[in-house]
Amino acid sequence: MPATFVLRLQQALAKEFGIKVYTIGVGSYGQALSPVRRRSNGDYMFGITNVEIDEDLLRQIAEETGGKYYRAVSEESLQEVYNEIDRLEKTEVEIIVYKRYQELYYWPLMAGFLLLSFLFLLRSTLVRTLPY
Repeated sequence: MPATFVLRLQQALAKEFGIKVYTIGVGSYGQALSPVRRRSNGDYMFGITNVEIDEDLLRQIAEETGGKYYRAVSEESLQEVYNEIDRLEKTEVEIIVYKRYQELYYWPLMAGFLLLSFLFLLRSTLVRTLPY
């Protein structure tokens, strides 16, 4: 499946359920240093590649779902985008937690009673203590 088809499907679902999508284009303009392949030992080899971000698609997705498009070209600008999105809206989520408890105290209790019974049986039969 092409990536744009998947994005369109997700966009339609988000719009249907009233979910706002905030899209972020991350990367510099023009060319940037990027991993191009891996060596046999697992290390990355870097090279200059063109930065290609479909900003029109990201803008369209954001606009149609009621969100906003951001562009981040550095780590600092990405952090600013995250901070702005955090300030925009908070959604209250109600969480219901169900816990099922199972009482297991009777297993050690039974073991204790069995050991106590065994001790009583031994004292009254094989291991008698004689008075001084």
